Amino acid sequence: MNDALRKIGSIMKFNQDDIIFFEGEPGDAIYILLSGSVIACRTSDIDGRMIVLAKLKTGAVFGEMAVIHDHKRSATIIAQEPILTLRIDKENFGQFIMLEPKYAINMLKTLAGRIKCTRSRCAEKGC
Repeated sequence: MNDALRKIGSIMKFNQDDIIFFEGEPGDAIYILLSGSVIACRTSDIDGRMIVLAKLKTGAVFGEMAVIHDHKRSATIIAQEPILTLRIDKENFGQFIMLEPKYAINMLKTLAGRIKCTRSRCAEKGC
């Protein structure tokens, strides 16, 4: 990670089972997972069960959907082990993309993959 990113973001540590953010909260920041893994899950509208949508590992970016679309969080993110993240506030998102355009390309690919995966899982599980 370069120094410019460190200047626009803040390093945050979380313990295993910590919730980074909840589904339905405002999207106020994105996170780059510097170490560890998290799961993205959401509550089924049908029976209230927690459905795991994805497991994200070191290098993943999450929280971007709510920031890009200016909506509430679409999933809850839970640390699966102690993790280290770089949190970038919504106000610095444009600067982040300009500093690291490779992340923009990766985010587009990731978003497309998540949409496809979520549609499939929801069709299977009825959410």
